[in-house]
Amino acid sequence: MKALSVGRPWSELILRGKNVENRTWNTRYRGPLLIHAAQSWNPEGVRFAKQLDDSLGAGLNKHTLPTGIVGIAHLTGICTAATDGRPCGCGPWAMPDQNHWQLTGIRRLPEPVPVKGALGLWTATPAVVTAVNAQLDQEASR
Repeated sequence: MKALSVGRPWSELILRGKNVENRTWNTRYRGPLLIHAAQSWNPEGVRFAKQLDDSLGAGLNKHTLPTGIVGIAHLTGICTAATDGRPCGCGPWAMPDQNHWQLTGIRRLPEPVPVKGALGLWTATPAVVTAVNAQLDQEASR
């Protein structure tokens, strides 16, 4: 299963409904995508979230937000219009001059799965996938 490391608080914002992840690069991959909360912290994410909706920025604190695999989404498409200088309708999370990775079916894991992230799109180990699936199966049986 593929995973993407996302700096905090952007990873948390995905779990709160940020359905576009901005990247300078493209990929042909489509499908399930583990969301890895990286150790890095970008205070701009808090400011941006509060500009969109003050409640989105509530509780975003680098000392309390976890790292590791925190959720799963489905990468359904990538809009490249902005990188071509064309306007697009990808919504308020879409940044100019970026590829807009479109995420659907975003789900938060009950507990983060500790793992070191990586640059780019990376493949999770079988042990990580097993730990994620166990949580998803447990959640589905409730």
